[in-house]
Amino acid sequence: RRRRRRRRRRRFPQKRMSEDSNSLDDDEKYLSQFVVAKVLSVEPIPNKDNLKRIAVDVGDGDDDDAVVRIVTNAKNVSEAGVLIAIAKVGSTLKDGTVIKKQLVGGEMSEGMVLDAPLLNWKSGSHGLAAILPSDERKPLFFKAGDKVPRSRPRSDGLVGDEKENESKKEEVVETMFARKLTKEEKKAALEAKRAARAERKKGGGGGDA
Repeated sequence: RRRRRRRRRRRFPQKRMSEDSNSLDDDEKYLSQFVVAKVLSVEPIPNKDNLKRIAVDVGDGDDDDAVVRIVTNAKNVSEAGVLIAIAKVGSTLKDGTVIKKQLVGGEMSEGMVLDAPLLNWKSGSHGLAAILPSDERKPLFFKAGDKVPRSRPRSDGLVGDEKENESKKEEVVETMFARKLTKEEKKAALEAKRAARAERKKGGGGGDA
């Protein structure tokens, strides 16, 4: 008698898909607290190493709340005009820290400059402000008041993975200058390798004597 083969039911990863969806929703909710801000001024705080007082425009129009003053030590925030990601008073960081209006270095700070790790970006340095492209002539740019993106945008305002494009350029360059060796060149290289190996053995034998 022939045994009937049981058909295995195909299992779909419904739970995993649900978990991924919830994770994206949580990430979206987390990032929605933060805002893109334009640096208006940068002033070093006297006698405070690396601390500076900055004023930023958070895009709330002519309202007094449109300008937020923050104390930061981010080294890459050194001039007006750049766009950065900030957390305003009332925002909650992923470690549970609630941003409050408080004195930092003797100056009142009304928010916090955010770095890439705090935004859950896969690339970007700890302790450096998350910078966003602002050139309106490029495909991707931001303005004060915009939402912070889920991933780190390219600094040149173009679309695509910056590291991936750089690696492709290197591959193209290597391919352009790569050249296959001829039989004579391969033979000469092999003989040179053998001669070097024999020389090393000879030198080693002489040292033991």
